[in-house]
Amino acid sequence: MTEEQEIRSTLEDYAKAYCAKDIDSLMHVFEDCDDISVIGTGADELCVGRGSVKVLFLRNFAEATANEFE
Repeated sequence: MTEEQEIRSTLEDYAKAYCAKDIDSLMHVFEDCDDISVIGTGADELCVGRGSVKVLFLRNFAEATANEFE
């Protein structure tokens, strides 16, 4: 698998898990360490660490209506 294919596969895994609101699969996309961060679109959506990132995604799942990414 080429690097581009690996990147596309990861993005597809992310989108599929996010739209399915599958927190376990979504967190599996990220490195299994606490040294991760996510920047969302909201003013308060700068998260550092697995716990904080997971809380952000769970909140997004409760508020989001998206069921696919383009």
